[in-house]
Order: sequence, then C-alpha cells, then structure tokens
Amino acid sequence: MIETDHASVAIRERYKDTGRLLGEGTFGQVFLFEERDKPGVYVAIKIMRKDLLTDAQMEVIRDEISILASLDHRHIIKHIESYEDPRYMYIIMEEMRYSKSLEEMIKEKKMNNANNESNPHAPLFSETEIRHLSRMILSALLHIHKNGITHRDLKPENILIDYRTNELKIIDFGLSKNDSYDDDVKKVLIGTPHYMAPEIFLQSGSTEAYHPPVDMWSLGIIIYLLVTGFLPWKGENAKEIETEIIKNRVTFHQPCFKTFSTEGLNILAGLLELEPVMRMTSEQAIGDDFFKAEGYAAHVSDCRILLDKEVLTNLTNYRAENQLKKAAIHLLVRACDQE
Repeated sequence: MIETDHASVAIRERYKDTGRLLGEGTFGQVFLFEERDKPGVYVAIKIMRKDLLTDAQMEVIRDEISILASLDHRHIIKHIESYEDPRYMYIIMEEMRYSKSLEEMIKEKKMNNANNESNPHAPLFSETEIRHLSRMILSALLHIHKNGITHRDLKPENILIDYRTNELKIIDFGLSKNDSYDDDVKKVLIGTPHYMAPEIFLQSGSTEAYHPPVDMWSLGIIIYLLVTGFLPWKGENAKEIETEIIKNRVTFHQPCFKTFSTEGLNILAGLLELEPVMRMTSEQAIGDDFFKAEGYAAHVSDCRILLDKEVLTNLTNYRAENQLKKAAIHLLVRACDQE
C-alpha cells in the first residue's frame, strides 16, 4: 500500500478515467481506467472513502491487499498496486468487465435446461465442463495453499469467468488469512453457510477450523452444484443447514449422477470427506484420475488459449473415431502447451 497525501494525483498521472462505473460494493465503487502509457490497456480501480469505514473494516481491506499482493496466478484476480491518502483508499486490479460469475452461469444453465425437456436427468453442466472449471479452481487453490493461505469463502459468487476465453479467476479475499495468522477472527464462524465445512461449526473456537481443507470442502459443494443444479442441504435457515452439514454425509443418489464417471464420483467423495485430515488436498486432487480422463488434456487450463467447451466436446468425440484424428488432437494439445 503506497501512502501519500495526493494519491488521486498519482493515480491520474498513470491512469485515465473512462467515466465508466463497473460496480458498487459494501466498501466503495469500482471504475474503469485506461493506462496512459499503454492505450487500450485497462484496469479496475476501487475507490473507498475512509470516513465511511471503521478501523476494523480498513484493517480487513489492508489484509486482503497484502494477501493478493503475495499471490501471482493466472486464475486469481491480479492486484496491481494500492494507494492510500488521508481521505481515500484505492485498489488497482486487473479488470474483468467481460466476465460473469459462476453463480450467474449456473442460473443461466438452469433456465436453459428448464426449457429443454429432452433429458431432464442429465447433469446441469457436462462432465467435460465440470472437469475444465474445477481444474482451474484447483490450480488456483494449489497456489493459494502453497503460499500458506486459506481463502475461507470459496463459492460460485466469488468465481469469475471471462466469457470470451473461458478463463476463470477467484476473487474476494476479504475473509482470507495466512494459516499461521492466529487472530480472533479465525475463532468465529466465517464464510457462507452452504459452503462451510463441518469442522468450522464443530471447531469454531479453534484456528484448525480455517486451514486449507475448508476450501477443498467448498470446492466439493461447488462441483456437486454443477452436477445437480442445487445444493445438498434442505435446511431453511442457517441453524438447520449447520445441523445437516455436521450430521449428514453427502450422497450421490440423484439420477444426474448415473451418467457421471466413477472418477468424478471418487473426487467428489474425497472432497466431501467429513474428516478434514482425510479430505483430499489440492495437490492430491489436481493429480487425480478425474483429470486424466480420455479426451481431456490435463494441462488445458494452463494453455495460453483455452478451447471453447463445445469445441472440447466435439474434439473428444472426434478423437474416438480413429487413430489419425487422435494424433491430430495430440498435436493441438502440444501446440497449446508450447504457447
């Protein structure tokens, strides 16, 4: 965080205001700016009035900035720089105006599927799509966890997808903490109830409740949602949901799981293991057989150019037809890896 008496002047020397408001949040507004030295290159700048923030809120913001500044990964929203003056706080991030949240995508899928009665028991997202999305999330989680950080609020709302490239970014690290950071915040219930791991409720007085396994549980719930279109909990309030999470093991008896692969069911079971010490880690999950399935490039999310999901599905079918076509796909994947 760069502290200066004239932060707005320093920012406007480097960036040109386009006048476009990208969004408004609890703590401030986000505007689109263009780099003066690089016309056509844009950033998002969040501007927050300090007189509207409590000291605790400002500390949360500073913690989030510190965590984001320590992370550098293609599937994590990029922090560029931050400024602070006596009146305002400014966070400069990569812009994601051509994106939508995974939550929005799920809602759109459900609407589209409601109008398509040809296969009412099919998974909401295809297995190829689920594999592609979860591989990108896992790649980011592996980086986060290796840096000693736990996100603590992983959910579809905090996952953005660029609809031009299918690139995914995890956002909102406001509840994230370094695993060695022992504070009072870690000892209270933090997160969104539907995606919270059982140990958060059972060990709310312990910092153990907020180690990386809680993120892995959240990912399991997200994958479950991508398959079924709904969450596994039926509770009508937070207390009922908490009771279900603690007492009920997630099952996969719904018709949509009948066409889901054994590898897919295994990774779901590993992520939704009740005991955190037995739950899959990000490193174990990313090397799982689910990501070695026929027709899927394990490194697809690391390619510079991502294939459209429909193209990926078509290529999968194409590959199965004969060896010549199979070789062509191998060349395509290798070319992508070399980008």
